[in-house]
Amino acid sequence: MKISALITAAVFAALFAIACDDTSETEEEAEAVESSDEVTEVTAATGAVSLNLEGMTCVSCAASIEEALGKTEGVASADVDFGASRADVEYDDTLLDTPDLIAVIEEAGFEAQPTSEDD
Repeated sequence: MKISALITAAVFAALFAIACDDTSETEEEAEAVESSDEVTEVTAATGAVSLNLEGMTCVSCAASIEEALGKTEGVASADVDFGASRADVEYDDTLLDTPDLIAVIEEAGFEAQPTSEDD
């Protein structure tokens, strides 16, 4: 019986050590999340614009515009709707403005202009 008590104690000690290690990792992860929250709070201002598009003949055209915008530094998101011939773009307005976004679309071979609500 004494041997089984020693084995049980050793097992509990090992489990306790594992639990302590998991807790320290959790604390490290929590610190990482806190620091990433701090970074999020310091992000640059964003702008948003809706653009009417011309020249798209298929869904691949919409994908090309979306890809071109997505590769542009400062574009946070770009959603191109082929059916509506419209692009909704969120961007860092300290790096870009509407004419910059229109230029990206024109470089991709299409035409764009702000919707009437964005004029």
